[in-house]
Amino acid sequence: MTSTNPPILCAFAGITKMASYGVKTSRVWHCGDLPWHLYVQIETSSRTDNKKCLGLFLTCNDEVDEAAKWSAEGTHTISLLNQIPGLQNMSKTVYGKFTATSKSWGFSKFIEWDLLMDPAMGFLVKDTIVVQVTSNVTKTTGVRSSIKFDFSSPGFGDDGIVLKIEGKKVHVGKNYLSTHSPVFAAMFFGNFAEKDKTEIELKDVAHEDFVELMYVIHPSFREVNKSSYKPLLALADRFQMKYATEAVESCHPGEDYDTHSLVNPFPPPSRLQYQTLR
Repeated sequence: MTSTNPPILCAFAGITKMASYGVKTSRVWHCGDLPWHLYVQIETSSRTDNKKCLGLFLTCNDEVDEAAKWSAEGTHTISLLNQIPGLQNMSKTVYGKFTATSKSWGFSKFIEWDLLMDPAMGFLVKDTIVVQVTSNVTKTTGVRSSIKFDFSSPGFGDDGIVLKIEGKKVHVGKNYLSTHSPVFAAMFFGNFAEKDKTEIELKDVAHEDFVELMYVIHPSFREVNKSSYKPLLALADRFQMKYATEAVESCHPGEDYDTHSLVNPFPPPSRLQYQTLR
């Protein structure tokens, strides 16, 4: 199998406020039926020739027990984007095999600190860096394949209803959605203006979070992770989706984890396992 994800953009703010060996982690995305996230870390060690550097690491399937037998092979390009038009990005490629005991691969010395701090280089703007990840997973083992749904176009259960969220279209089946949500049942079949519409705009909803909610209530085996837990629970409650609420609550990640934002805290370095590429 081969799975290639569209470029993933991750913004990390407050870079200069990070302590030595401080870590920030991105949101989670999926590629090859596996969850991935990126983290940045400041390091000064023999791995960085004793120079202060910013490291970038890609992590796969982090929440699965180390005894699990799974692997993912492929190539992953990590790019530190230049925020000054016309200047070049800095890119490096990871070729490692991700497993339960080697979940993170990356570069301790992705960029030297002094170079990152130079305003003329254009990598750090308003104390924020932007990183792009492009992955091509060519082989996986021990991974359950999920049923693929594409809510951006007509497909499974679609009966002509389109939800417009943040300017993007989400194709849904009103009968299927109504069995899960009395809110949508009232919207589609009650005495409301939306009843006769084929396109309905939902406000104050994040498109990405709503699509994740659709995966939860459709037979796609999409797992709930730490970064999606709270927004999914909030949406399930808003639309009174009992099944989705129970499914999400059964995956409670614990109260010590800050939730869905582009940049979240990460466990201390003592809990990290990674391979360093020089």
